[in-house]
Order: sequence, then structure tokens, then C-alpha cells
Amino acid sequence: MNIWTWRPGWDPLGELQRQVDRLFDFTQDVSRQFYQTWRQFPAFNLYEAPSEYMLIAPMPGIRPEDLDVSVVGGTLTIKGERRRAAGVPEEAYRRMERWQGKWSRTLQMPENADNDRLSATLDNGVLYLRVPKAPEGQPRQVQVKTGSN
Repeated sequence: MNIWTWRPGWDPLGELQRQVDRLFDFTQDVSRQFYQTWRQFPAFNLYEAPSEYMLIAPMPGIRPEDLDVSVVGGTLTIKGERRRAAGVPEEAYRRMERWQGKWSRTLQMPENADNDRLSATLDNGVLYLRVPKAPEGQPRQVQVKTGSN
């Protein structure tokens, strides 16, 4: 008795399905990477120095008039818009890799930040926010009296 090894032949529909699956996997990976980058714009570093907090954010191509920095309560909000180059119509672009549009980032500031003295400087495409620390409260002695309320 002869034994035959069965091998499936070419399955064009199965091959098409595998190719479509690969295409969608690739598309999801690319869109996920783009979304992560866009969602985090602008990226920033926040560090603590002895007397202040410092936030540094690269803002290439963004003008000071396109930025809005505000503090409400302990929440810092930075809003802005990255505009397209003036005089270049959209149909003239052959490739556009630089994200453009409105964006907003919010950050809860530390409790000891003196938000009333926050300062912002845009220098060579980098935004610098300085937030001095509030002076630490000194304990206050309270005298206890006798008597009625």
C-alpha cells in the first residue's frame, strides 16, 4: 500500500485573506504610532530645582502669538496652533510629514508651586516655563484663651 503525503495546493482566497490581514496589521501599527506622537504634542520635560519648577517644551515653527499659557487652580494648560507655511496652497504639497493644527496639553502642578509668579519665554523654538516654589509655611503659635466661645 502506498502512502501519500497530502499537501494543500495553492489557495488563492486564503492567500488574499492573509495579505489583507497583513495590510490591516501594518496600517494599525502606523496609525497607532502617529496617534501616540500626535497625542503627546508638544513633548515636554518638567524638572524640579531647589527654588522652582522648570518646564521645557520644543516648539519649532510656533510663534508666541500662537501660544496660550494659563493656570486655573493648580492646572497648567498650554494651547497652541502649528500653522501651515504661508503662501503654499494645500494642493501644492506632495508630501506632508509635519503635523499641523491646534493642540492642547494640561498638567497638574505640584502643591507648592507659586502659579501666580509663573513666567513663559519662547526662545529659538523652545518654550521655557518657570514656576517658583511658594515659600514654605512657618508654624504659627496660637494662644489658647480661657472663656466662652
